[in-house]
Amino acid sequence: MRQSTNFAQRRQTQRPATAAVTGQIGSAPARSLSTSGSRVTIAPESHRATDAPVFFQEGRIVTFLLLGLLYLLLALSLDAAGWVSGMGLLVPVVLGALTLGTLMAYSRFDGFFMLSHSLATGLTWVFYLMIGTVGHEPRVAVFLDHGVPPLQARAYFLLERWLEWVQAALNNNASNDNYIFVLEIGFLVWWLAYLGAWTVFRHGYVWRGVVMAAVAL
Repeated sequence: MRQSTNFAQRRQTQRPATAAVTGQIGSAPARSLSTSGSRVTIAPESHRATDAPVFFQEGRIVTFLLLGLLYLLLALSLDAAGWVSGMGLLVPVVLGALTLGTLMAYSRFDGFFMLSHSLATGLTWVFYLMIGTVGHEPRVAVFLDHGVPPLQARAYFLLERWLEWVQAALNNNASNDNYIFVLEIGFLVWWLAYLGAWTVFRHGYVWRGVVMAAVAL
């Protein structure tokens, strides 16, 4: 009889403490409370998994589309200016620069590799697009007569024009070569779009990406 009385007293003294703990922790919705005698166990609830992609939740896809639209407007504006023919290649230049800049922004490579990789990739991409703009030039026909493949002959033609432009620059002479002009504009637009994507998605500096396109316009 005495043991049952002591057990009842202990149960009464334990109930207020359990109720107090329940009142303090019950306001936290992300945890569950379980009691076993005089022991209170608090277990955090698992977060519910969402079906939506992480990029869509953070708005990065929308940011990429808006940034792409901004630099595409830059490319289309330069093409619509009608300075020289062949400026339509700026659109694929922008698309390639934005894609590579975004991928490099989410990579683990450092800034030096980013710059060196962009230098080589940008020159290669712009030069390849420039090959498609070369028409039926007499110098290209000479290369073709010697059995050089058409793609390689146009590449040789562009290299010759570029060397002539460098020689004219070293001799302080003016050059009105349209091929070199388009090549330089294409490489400049590549760097603007690439650095714009890099600064936005790597460091979160949205205004830097916007200002570079605005200054070019």
